[in-house]
Amino acid sequence: MKKIPIRTDRDKFFRQFLELLRSLPPINKLRPKELDVLAEVMFQNDRYGDLDENIKWTMVFSTSVRKEMRLKVGISEDSFNNNLSILRKHNILSKDNRLMPLLATVFYKNGFKLEYEFKGV
Repeated sequence: MKKIPIRTDRDKFFRQFLELLRSLPPINKLRPKELDVLAEVMFQNDRYGDLDENIKWTMVFSTSVRKEMRLKVGISEDSFNNNLSILRKHNILSKDNRLMPLLATVFYKNGFKLEYEFKGV
């Protein structure tokens, strides 16, 4: 097994995680800004992760947090909303703004491990 350590912090972790998944569908269909927006949604999911599921997603997509995400990514409100629509189109976000299960369970912690296992056919 090959181990590759990646230095990170909470602000960079989710974008780096998505880069590692970039060759896999549906992440492979996303452009850089869409990945940035997705990383921000994942960051907010982690930030509010201790809350009840319904309350958490209400907080993540509240007006103030949406504005915070837009400013961090550096895009306009229209562009941000368009990127969210693209994430929904690829079923990464559901119609009620929930992350797909694979991504909803990724939380930042020191020592996070992502393993790939290649098997012959």
